[in-house]
Amino acid sequence: MPIWLADLLSNPDILSAFVVGFFAQLLDGSLGMGFGVLSYTLLNGIGLDPKSVSATVNASKIFTGTAASIAHVREGNVNKSMLLRLGAGGVAGALIGSLILISIHNDQLKIYVNIYLLAIGVLILYRARRPRSELAK
Repeated sequence: MPIWLADLLSNPDILSAFVVGFFAQLLDGSLGMGFGVLSYTLLNGIGLDPKSVSATVNASKIFTGTAASIAHVREGNVNKSMLLRLGAGGVAGALIGSLILISIHNDQLKIYVNIYLLAIGVLILYRARRPRSELAK
């Protein structure tokens, strides 16, 4: 085994992030949502800095989002006019969110984000339990 790989695998933070990412993606793949909520909650729960966790989770979503986007484009499931409108809003929201994130102290940020994650988690569980017939409405 290469030395760099042995060093990587012996780092408990890396192993924790790998396990969290695996289970968060498993949940996201089965429900179609929840990766960010679960991974942020677990990484924050093991004591990582909220700003670092936010950056890590969003950076990891780039790869999964790109793979999903390629699949949807290949299948012809993309409305290009809607893509441009949503993309512009998403970029603006990301920039504004980043500016807000860096202006809040970590202790306050933990409180705000945990309340938000609790609300989103309840919403995800509610949507996951709804019958299929309600989802089509």
